[in-house]
Amino acid sequence: MLYRDLKLANLLIDGRGGVWVSDFGLAKAKDDDDLTQSGEVVGTLRYMALFAALGAWLASPRRPLLPNDLAIADLNGDAKPDLAIANTGDQQDLSPDSIALFFNRGGSFGRARKLPAGDLPFSLAALDLNGDRAADLLWANQRWRDLVCLYNGGSGRFAAGFEIPFEDYPGRIAAGDLDGDGRPDLAHITLRSNSLTILWNGGGTGWGVKTVLETGPGPNFINIIDVDGDGKNDLVTTNAISPQSIVKDVSVLRSQGSRRFEPAVHYKIGGSARDFAAGDLDGDRHLDLAVAHESPPGISILKNRGEGAYAGEAAEISTGFDVSSVAIGDFDRDGQLDLAGAGDLSFVGLLLNLGDGTFEKPISLGSGFAPLFVRTDDLDGDGSLDLAVTNVRSDSVTIFYNDGKGGFARTETLAAGGRLFW
Repeated sequence: MLYRDLKLANLLIDGRGGVWVSDFGLAKAKDDDDLTQSGEVVGTLRYMALFAALGAWLASPRRPLLPNDLAIADLNGDAKPDLAIANTGDQQDLSPDSIALFFNRGGSFGRARKLPAGDLPFSLAALDLNGDRAADLLWANQRWRDLVCLYNGGSGRFAAGFEIPFEDYPGRIAAGDLDGDGRPDLAHITLRSNSLTILWNGGGTGWGVKTVLETGPGPNFINIIDVDGDGKNDLVTTNAISPQSIVKDVSVLRSQGSRRFEPAVHYKIGGSARDFAAGDLDGDRHLDLAVAHESPPGISILKNRGEGAYAGEAAEISTGFDVSSVAIGDFDRDGQLDLAGAGDLSFVGLLLNLGDGTFEKPISLGSGFAPLFVRTDDLDGDGSLDLAVTNVRSDSVTIFYNDGKGGFARTETLAAGGRLFW
């Protein structure tokens, strides 16, 4: 069944935390004929399933590539940041799932070169996993229920690394040193769970040891951050739904060292939590959290009061558009960290810091259709932070080049498609 207009107001939660649909809105069975004309879409756009909103669900034998996650790293050893994109392809294998690589040519990018991925690559990371100082690729295949690593042989060529099977469908992944041994460990969430799993990097002994930690109900994004500044990396998740209400929250699990973590502390935010980023937004030398959310649209700011404890009530920024991803950086080079949020139909919102941890109204930057993720780095080597945005409907990536003053007039559009290579 495809729900084309399912609003949060039509979801009821019983005393045991179960979710019930009180009004199906516009719905259709998978094999039913379409009643609307070709190219026409019926429903409330904000609440529609992705493929219905894009007018692509079962309307064509070819599903467009969906550029999902985005990672930025030097992939070929030339000291310039490159791009890696997790692409979900066509169900009939006309456009197979892939990892698309865009190599930096110094102020612009070449055509995509694609690596075969698996089935539904959902989350992607690029970092040195084997200690050879080259960024390897790591991603989770949701339908194949596995985690795949390709080792970087240098110069942007990749060879088989390892594969870790999962018992259930994997969600987002994160990588970082969680036990202080100098080796990056892996943390992932599992869909339809209340927990995260850490896979400990044993060096030559592999990844056989794991730890399961309880988070809030329905974690959907995860990151590894030293929230309390004690030199030990902690874990943070955003959570999709709580038993008590539709209001979502963030879970912080502080490291105690020796592979032990404190129980999760939960902080409520003002909407349906999505991607998040960390940075000192108010100049007090503590890492705050900026959390993208939908329904209502906006960004929640959780201010760090010190030692990893966040203010009990999030400061809310009303953006006027649903935000699926947020990036933090000093985009206008005034010494204050700013925000960039993606998630509306065709633009990214730039929110400049006023100097006290509050922000100006969003400045619209025109992107492709349906921007999903935004990441930031100095992509052209001029000392200013640029933006890279994946566009789901356009099958593309938009690069916004910073003029050094927070202006992004120069853009580049990259096609997520490209030839397969190994």
